[in-house]
Amino acid sequence: MLETEVFFDQSVPVHRDESDSIPYRKPVVRGSLEVASSGGWKLKQYLDGIRLPELDVVDHRLQERHFPSLRGVGLQRVSRERIENMRSNANRRQYGMGVVGRLLGRRMKASSTRSAKVKEQLDDMDDYRPYFTYWITFTQILIMIISLFSYGFGPFGFSIVEQRALVTVPSLVKQAVDYWEPANFWLGPRAADLIHLGAKFGPCMRRDAKILEQIRLQNAFERETGCCIRNDHSGCVQTSRKECSSTLSTWKRWSLQDPGPDNRISGSVCGLDPAYCKEPASVLPYVWPDDVTKWPICTDDPVDRRTFFHQGETDFRDSFSTSLAVVARELKAADHVTCEIIGRPCCIGIHGDCRITTFEYCQFVNGYFHKNAFLCSQVSCLDSVCGMLPFYNPEKPDQFYRVFTSLFLHAGLIHLGITVLVQWYVMRDLEKMAGPLRIGIIYFTAGIGGNLASAIFIPYRADVWVIKKGR
Repeated sequence: MLETEVFFDQSVPVHRDESDSIPYRKPVVRGSLEVASSGGWKLKQYLDGIRLPELDVVDHRLQERHFPSLRGVGLQRVSRERIENMRSNANRRQYGMGVVGRLLGRRMKASSTRSAKVKEQLDDMDDYRPYFTYWITFTQILIMIISLFSYGFGPFGFSIVEQRALVTVPSLVKQAVDYWEPANFWLGPRAADLIHLGAKFGPCMRRDAKILEQIRLQNAFERETGCCIRNDHSGCVQTSRKECSSTLSTWKRWSLQDPGPDNRISGSVCGLDPAYCKEPASVLPYVWPDDVTKWPICTDDPVDRRTFFHQGETDFRDSFSTSLAVVARELKAADHVTCEIIGRPCCIGIHGDCRITTFEYCQFVNGYFHKNAFLCSQVSCLDSVCGMLPFYNPEKPDQFYRVFTSLFLHAGLIHLGITVLVQWYVMRDLEKMAGPLRIGIIYFTAGIGGNLASAIFIPYRADVWVIKKGR
């Protein structure tokens, strides 16, 4: 049986309006019919619940005169092909079928289409909201905005970017410094900033043999250093004898022939001496060992010192140096304790390379300046580079949670854009078919597994290194 049909029968008389000479016909609405009347045409109603209006339908010539915007609409024969195309949904986008699948002519498996449960699930997909996909995408976009707002953009490109400037070095001269770092072709923050935000980085997650060897060599070098004191009382810096000018400075280091307090032979250290530090004091049973790499940071200094190059105050250089000399005479302290400290530990690069240098130099190379420390052995450069939560033991990195936090980070805007497109056009449909719980398990399991493999086989990223040129 056909549904209610509307058709014009040729036997319907023509009525004329008194105000218009154009004839019009009244529509005839009849019930369900097997066959239409002979000589007429019909239009089937395919939408349930919609009733045709009982108003008079004007002739197309009257319609064109009074409603020019509706010209060509209505009162025309509807072809069977158009009606069939309206009913058909074969051209709708198939879930999980992207542009590549359409180009390759891929189709769903026949075994899936024959399943009544799958068919029912596909028909109900339009009523489901993929909340997991929406949540993970929103979180990733929000973290990218916060990252760029906090750290800004790094150098963009596909090669190494060079920067050059004249900066003050511990010898109190301006020196040309060339600074290289890898560019980020994803249009985002620097690699060091991404690590600080929680990106996957092997040395932050476990003990690394190369990092440990670097720390061991740094400590061995620091044991052989001494305090290089400028003869004009302009400052002092912890350095090796080779880097201390014998003409302009005096290199002070304890030895068997000239021991320090309590017959110590390890030292001296600029601004630090167990005989003058009040907190923590070197008293029994907490006597400082005869090894400068194991000395703590003195938090109660007898001299209210300020680091000259950290403050950037060039006007009071002479007056402050003179006041330190007066304090030294009053306290009868050694020169290496009361001298103005020019250099402090600076952690450079993502591998935590430490060197004693000025604040200006450290700032230029995007390092982490430790204004309260005296030696590189007193700071954990890897802890400074990694950021996030501090290590429970500074010598044992334990940020294993980076395999999870890195899932929400992206290298840049281009990387984020690709991820959002894939999640919107692929993962959204997968969640409709698999559900939020299954897709969440698949997402995090695959991401954490990939990060674990990457941390094992590719634990490092491009490093930052510095080259100095005298001028």
